[in-house]
Amino acid sequence: MQLRYDKHILPFFGQTDVLSINYKMLDEFLQKLSNQVPKLSVSTLGAYMGLTRKVLQHAARHSFIQHIPEFPKVGIEDKPRGWFNVGEYKEITKVAKKLASKRVEWRAHSEETKGSYFCEPGGKLGPADRLIKRIEMTKDLADLIVFMVNSYIRPTDIRNMQHKHVEIIRREWTYLRLSLPPSKGHTFPITTMPWAVKVYERIRRRQVLELGRDIHPEDYVFMPEAGSRDNAMKLLARQFEIVLEVTGLKLSTAGETRTLYSLRHSSIMFRLMFGRTVDTLTLARNARTSPEMIDRFYAAPLQGEMNVGELQSKRRPRPWE
Repeated sequence: MQLRYDKHILPFFGQTDVLSINYKMLDEFLQKLSNQVPKLSVSTLGAYMGLTRKVLQHAARHSFIQHIPEFPKVGIEDKPRGWFNVGEYKEITKVAKKLASKRVEWRAHSEETKGSYFCEPGGKLGPADRLIKRIEMTKDLADLIVFMVNSYIRPTDIRNMQHKHVEIIRREWTYLRLSLPPSKGHTFPITTMPWAVKVYERIRRRQVLELGRDIHPEDYVFMPEAGSRDNAMKLLARQFEIVLEVTGLKLSTAGETRTLYSLRHSSIMFRLMFGRTVDTLTLARNARTSPEMIDRFYAAPLQGEMNVGELQSKRRPRPWE
């Protein structure tokens, strides 16, 4: 926000009396942003206008202006995130397990135009390449990949998840009940797939051995040894980036960038593809989102051929038919 404010907002409005800012001036600002090279995305334009609105809201709250002027509308551009199909999911899980507890080198090519790359342990290195950083791969990453795909959670939930938020349920169905802090305005508990239970139990066993004590309810489930939760998420994101680099799966076939969030997308897609009689409302509630968001973003890649069995299924004839 600070960078955006300094780069475009302050240079455009900095010498303007706040009382003279009106729709026409805001529209001129939007047009200027729209003509930037390289071209800004619709979401970035929306972020700039939203930040400008925050400044004027602040002015109105402190009585510098009497009302906030009308803002020009910014178009909506849906950009579904990349996800992993079953084969890709198995591949990144396998590589994450293979690299666990190993050191990976992040190196720069001797020619700056070629950028940088990650090198697996024992991998061949160019003679003039430069070492940027050594990164320790953890066992947390492989567990995180499987856990996220079987639990519908967001990366921010990983950041905040403590053992006190997790309850193992063994009844007719086996699952974890995740009573996590609110995210995106949703507070519903999340019900996981059965495999998440196995992953969680494995994490607990490992942490007991590593910590040399019983687990406290306040301990974090992933990367509890990290200096801060910000650092924990940065470490996990960097390790995940390495796995994507090694597997060549950083981009989807449609050119979409993949991140940790793609694991949540994959979780929802797998239920839409393989779950029987799962209605969108139930799935949305459990994933702490809305049916509209499921349709606009998560289910955007869903095609009829992916569910050909459902499309060709037939109802059982009723007794009176």
